[in-house]
Amino acid sequence: MKIKTARIKECPYCKSRKITTGIQSGYAQIATGLIGRSSALIHDICTDCGAVLLSRVEKVELFAKKYEKEQMKED
Repeated sequence: MKIKTARIKECPYCKSRKITTGIQSGYAQIATGLIGRSSALIHDICTDCGAVLLSRVEKVELFAKKYEKEQMKED
């Protein structure tokens, strides 16, 4: 699995530009509520102060499908 580079360029807390990206997976995955449908979390992290600057799911398409299903039920 290839992790994309950090999206944030500067830490808003300490103004460092030393930002890296890490992945949180295993039991810490985010689930859509459907069996077998979950995604790891990707975090942008400041390597000077340790702040987690941005979190996002790796498999955004799973949540897009869930959103579309929810919208169809409302209509």
